[in-house]
Amino acid sequence: MTLDVNESETLTATITPSNATDQDVAWSSNNESVATVDQNGEVNAVAPGTANITVTTQDGDKTATCAVTVTQPVTGVSLDPTSLSLFTGDTATLTATVQPENATNKAVTWASSNPSVATVQDGTVTAKGAGEATITVKTVDGGYTATCAVTVEKPYTPPPYIPPSKPNWTSVARKLANAQPGDTVTVKMNGETEVPGDVWETIAGRDVTVILDMGGNVSWTVDGNDVPTATHFADMDFGVDRNTTGIDVDVINAITGEVSSVQITLAHDGEFGFTLTLTAPLGRENAGRWANLYHYDEENEILNYETSGEIQEDGTASLKMTHASQYAIIIDEQSHELPFTDVGEGQWYESAVRYAYLHDIMEGMSATTFQPNGTLSRAMAVQIFYNLEGQPDISDENLGYPYEDVNAQAWYGDAVYWARLTGVATGYGDGTFQPTDSITRQEFAQMLYNYAKYKGYDLSAEGDLSQFPDAGSIAGWAETAMSWANGNQLINGHDDGTLEPGGTTTRAQAASILMRFDQNLVEN
Repeated sequence: MTLDVNESETLTATITPSNATDQDVAWSSNNESVATVDQNGEVNAVAPGTANITVTTQDGDKTATCAVTVTQPVTGVSLDPTSLSLFTGDTATLTATVQPENATNKAVTWASSNPSVATVQDGTVTAKGAGEATITVKTVDGGYTATCAVTVEKPYTPPPYIPPSKPNWTSVARKLANAQPGDTVTVKMNGETEVPGDVWETIAGRDVTVILDMGGNVSWTVDGNDVPTATHFADMDFGVDRNTTGIDVDVINAITGEVSSVQITLAHDGEFGFTLTLTAPLGRENAGRWANLYHYDEENEILNYETSGEIQEDGTASLKMTHASQYAIIIDEQSHELPFTDVGEGQWYESAVRYAYLHDIMEGMSATTFQPNGTLSRAMAVQIFYNLEGQPDISDENLGYPYEDVNAQAWYGDAVYWARLTGVATGYGDGTFQPTDSITRQEFAQMLYNYAKYKGYDLSAEGDLSQFPDAGSIAGWAETAMSWANGNQLINGHDDGTLEPGGTTTRAQAASILMRFDQNLVEN
């Protein structure tokens, strides 16, 4: 007997002889997940599969069986996709999905309404000629159908390729000579990268802008007002090679960590002789972020900050430069331009101050000043290590407020008590902390050592302090810390060869020490 799911049929048991006294029987199924049977012999189909229905007499345990096959009928069919646009000769595959998923018979047939336009075999459509056709799939069980509309076109034949014309520099020079104040002249480079030097001589000192369109959303912009007069310029190559890999990734990551970056290399070598603005694509997904330009000092293997520009909605950023170099563009949520007017470009501490500021290790003394030559106080020092630790919450700690000269509400209050809890810094025997006192170089070294010990960093490094003529002035309690700091190149001698352990620590020195500490110990 064959039943569809949810169908039922009643079996009849015939007892022999017909005049047997006991006519009672019992019914059972050997697979009730497929078919069940009640005591009246009514069989109910539950799920696809096979089952044996057995009837047993009460008298004599005589049996008889009926093999039941349950099938899941098809309820529908769908096609993916439901429309196709093809060129002559193209093929595409249609996927027919028969419902339900557990249907017993999933066989289908395929047909095309117009075989001269498109044929179909086992779901593969072949475009034969221009026109329209309907591909139909039909289930063998139930005759359900689904269709796909097919449009076939003749293949597009592109016109013959005509290479773009290179710039006519004679014509460009004429346009520039006739340009009026405020005019902008755009030069389509079309693969050319070299520009004759007399182009810049034509606009020198004039309110005329030249845009070199290099293609691929890369361009150079030059304001004639920035080009010096009475200067002879040689021909220059303005080629831009993007996504180069000449700078070690560790050098880039040392700036702000593992953030997005792009390396570019310029074909020109050395100074341009005037200011140019490079516009380059950095991805629409980066719109609203900042492109921070660093040039690579290959000799010292470091990056030096140049300028920043906000990435526009089209994914491009514009960056000013005066010389050609290997560059890294670091994409960050913030500009790397320092707000401090007292941190001059090229100062020995500039990169360290930028590092400490960008990593939230040190702040300025005001919104616009850092005071690099200012003295580092004990309060500033513990605040630095508290910042380095991420300013953990100590509200649940039993602080005891042991320092009579530290207000718990002071800007450095949490840092002082955190330092006491961790052993980074302690107070004096008279119960004071003396937060405003300047901190010496050996005291700062001791705090560094204490923090490294608290964090479980390597404390095995030892420097040769005997090389310093004033090594004997190091306090006994600070000798281990000073040796360790020197061994890790954190605290070195001055230009005169002295270590000056009792000298005060400036904010610039602290920034430099902390940058090396963070890079050499924390990040490793």
